Parts: sequence; structure tokens; C-alpha cells
Amino acid sequence: MRNFRRVGFLSVSLAFGMAAYAQQSDVAPATTPSNGRVVTGIPTPTTGGNQNASVQLHNNGTWITQTGVGFGGADVSEIEAGLNLYGVNVTQNFARLADDFTVPAATNWNLTELNWRSYMTNGGTGTSYTGATVQVWNGAPPGGTVVAGDQTTNRYTSHAFSNVYRITAGTFGDTARAVIDIKVDLSWVPALSPGNYFLDIAVTGSGGTAGPWTNVTVPWDNTDNGLQFFNGVWNVTSQGQAGSPIDYPYEIEGTTGCTGSVSTFCTAKVNSAGCTPSIGSTGVPSASAGSGFLVTTTNELDNKFGLYFYSKTGANNSVFQGGFLCGQPPLTRTSVQNSGGTPPCNGMYSIDFNAYVATGADPALVAGQQVWLQTWSRDPASPSTTNLSDALEFTLCP
Repeated sequence: MRNFRRVGFLSVSLAFGMAAYAQQSDVAPATTPSNGRVVTGIPTPTTGGNQNASVQLHNNGTWITQTGVGFGGADVSEIEAGLNLYGVNVTQNFARLADDFTVPAATNWNLTELNWRSYMTNGGTGTSYTGATVQVWNGAPPGGTVVAGDQTTNRYTSHAFSNVYRITAGTFGDTARAVIDIKVDLSWVPALSPGNYFLDIAVTGSGGTAGPWTNVTVPWDNTDNGLQFFNGVWNVTSQGQAGSPIDYPYEIEGTTGCTGSVSTFCTAKVNSAGCTPSIGSTGVPSASAGSGFLVTTTNELDNKFGLYFYSKTGANNSVFQGGFLCGQPPLTRTSVQNSGGTPPCNGMYSIDFNAYVATGADPALVAGQQVWLQTWSRDPASPSTTNLSDALEFTLCP
């Protein structure tokens, strides 16, 4: 465990005269919120709102503790019991902050905008922001790799007072830390495939006596894992309960499209005519579309009976009937069909798997279900009298 002096926080809160530590944070005496209610909604900025048709893809957590009780009827974000942290430094060319988000399975995210929170101590609602630099990592820095962005290109677009003040519990008249919504352009980020990512940011602000800072989510949660880059090192921000990490409140907007993550795998068996069956597809697998995901297997022997079968439990690559079984048992068969075609290998099998799902023949085929699909067919001249194609792996979209 790192000692507190190395990974602790440096106070710039002149009112409380806290001691200096290595990481940069704005701290205050621990207090108890005046009530336990946490508002899950986020404030709507008065200006600088999103101007596109995108939707919120990720909300990193609640942070408003009470509505309408702050100065001038504003909302407040109170430091919770057991903590003393107003916020963490996020100043460009001095410190950076990073927190994670997850793109779910079978989905691509096209990011458009980031709504980040910051304040300048004693800057009030007129605090000015002029810059924001962003990087996207494919894992927690520094262990991951930057897949988009840099530390120099300004992605800032606008800012507005969030109608929230960051305060110690019950100090409803405190206006020293007016939280600002900062809008940041993310449209330049390439489409993100399923996985866990970290968004890394620093901002440029002015108008206060210290900062910029970023406040933290409330309440603290044991899954929090926010990071800070300071003095050339990425460290976990250890100011949660019992010294655990904290998170930062932000939202990501964009558009999303389910791809089904379709891919081909396994090895087809060469048939008795010397041809290798090949499976492929067009469209997107869906649990509700009713049609549109057409699977075809070509290079099959002509006029032979065959069928598609699938696993819902995993991929396989075990030897079977002179070829390879590509799905883990138990296996489910679809209807028998004839390949048609002309000699020797112009036969073909096909199935609209979305239409098959719509029949209700397999109630387990719901959104999110992974499928491993393969073709089996007759090959009378083969020692096993059968043939096997390669296989498709995909996930059913909604």
C-alpha cells in the first residue's frame, strides 16, 4: 500500500489551511449531509446544450444531493459523511483525470459530445473555460493504449453554469464553488467496439483563485476507480471511504448501432468433390427484427440434404465425422433443406436466422444471446458420408 504522503492530496483551500500532499485536490473538513436523499437526475445547462440528435450513452454517476436549497434556489452537491474532498485538480499542463466507461457487447458507439464538470474556487457562475484536451484509452492508463486523441488539440466547445454549487453539508449559502458544465466535442473519436475504455481529460479555466477542479460523484461507491495524472505518474485517486478510489460525474452522448459482432471461425471439411464449403452472412442478427440476417453456405455438393445447427454455450474445435465440430453441445438443429444446384459444388444452403428466431422455436434466442452456427450436409462418397462447413459466431441484437 502506498503511504498517504505519496498518493494523498494537496489542499489549496485557504479557508481550512490543510497540509500539502503529492496529488492535487481541493479538500475540506469531513461533515455529514443534512439528509440522505440523492437526486439521480442531472441539471440542464442554460446554454451550450447538445445540438445534435444523439442520446446519452453513459452517465458516470449521481452527484447532486439536494435540489433548490442552494444560493438563489440552486441545487447542491454536498460532501458526504466520512469524506473531505471538494474536488480534484484537472488543470491543463498540470494534471489530468481519467475514468472509465463500457461499450456493451454487440454494439458500436459513435461518440459526439462529453459533458464534463469543473469549478474554479471563488470563480462564481462567471468562471470562464476556454480549453479541453481528451484522450481515449483501451484500458486503465498507463497500462492501456491511447486509441484516440492527444494532450494538445483543443476539443472545447462551450460552457454554462450547471445550477449546482459544491459545498460542505448544510452550508447552503456557500457560492465559492459554482460547478460549470463543460461541453467537449467527441465527434472525432472513431467508432468504439465493445469493451472497457478510459476517458482522460484536462481543461483550461480562469476567473477563480484556484483550479480548475473537478468535483466527485455522490455517494461514493465501491466500484469507483477514477485516476489522476500528476508529476508524471498515473495514480488511483484514494479519497473515497476508507481511502478507496473516487469517480467523477460526466456524461457521454452519441449514437449507437448494434452490429451483432458477426465473425467466421473454425475450419470447414473438404468434401468428396474436393470443394470446401464456405459460410457467410448479410444483415444484422436481431431478436426482434423478424427477418434480415441471411446466412448462406456455398461450395456445397449439389442436391444433397443438409441443415444448420447451433450452440448457445460456446465455440468448439473438436474432431467430428472427419471434420471439426465448431459449437459446444448441446446443439440445436434447424429444418432440413436441399442444396439444389448443379455438379459438382454449386449447391447452397441458406437460412434467415432472424426469421427463425421469430418463429419462437427456441425461446432462449433473445437479445444478447451468443450463437455459434454451422452447416451439416450429406456427402455419400465421403468415409463419414457427411460434410461440415466452417461456422459463424454472432450475438443477437435487440
